[in-house]
Amino acid sequence: MTRLERLLQARIGHGLDAHHIRRAEVHLAERSREVDLTTLDELPLDAPSWQVVLEQVLVPETQLFRHPRQLRAFVEALRSRRPPQGRLWSAGCSTGEEPYSLAVLWPEGAVLGTDLCERFLARARQGRFRARDLSSVPPEWARHFVRAEREATARPELRARVQLRRGNLLAGPLPQEPGGWSGIVCRNVLIYFTPEARAQTLTRLGQALAPGGLLLLSPVERVPPGLGLRPLSLGPGLVAFEAGEALAPRS
Repeated sequence: MTRLERLLQARIGHGLDAHHIRRAEVHLAERSREVDLTTLDELPLDAPSWQVVLEQVLVPETQLFRHPRQLRAFVEALRSRRPPQGRLWSAGCSTGEEPYSLAVLWPEGAVLGTDLCERFLARARQGRFRARDLSSVPPEWARHFVRAEREATARPELRARVQLRRGNLLAGPLPQEPGGWSGIVCRNVLIYFTPEARAQTLTRLGQALAPGGLLLLSPVERVPPGLGLRPLSLGPGLVAFEAGEALAPRS
């Protein structure tokens, strides 16, 4: 195991394959004046050197309203189970497409988006996305963006309901919501984690939910048994995971 692999597994839980590790090491070697891998153990993740590493290893592959049927079913399930209020949390929000999409579908409250990479968050704060992402969504969703030829910009009233900040899902305090989160969306994030880090993070996310709150993963992801999260059908082929009453108290 290379030094970079050990660092990524220990600090952010990522277990990237050999191809991605080699590619990242090549890019980091080209920026050796900015990054000294031998000192990263001693630095916080918001240090400039770590941010250079995160830009190379995190995958910003996302789009507005990705898997729209899944998102719609998730929000409808939340509305049917508890008063429609409070914030939702997009955990691992990358460049912001997911929290802005959730804000469109959840006008009852704000949406928090967190990510490790400050560069991705800076792009998210601009609220500018690919116009083609809106080509196949309902007009009532698309109207929240001003479209130019290639770019779609979130309208000010939508941007005002999206809050963005840096955060590590594996370690340190998670964002808090009074009474716990009604809904957490963490799609296509944990697929890059080691099995141990994935189980640890799922446990932490489950403990951050309110009793009966829902966690949404990508359509192909599942929660292993024994973590206090039970599957809940949202419709044909769609599953969320519900927090039980017996989860450990939130700190």
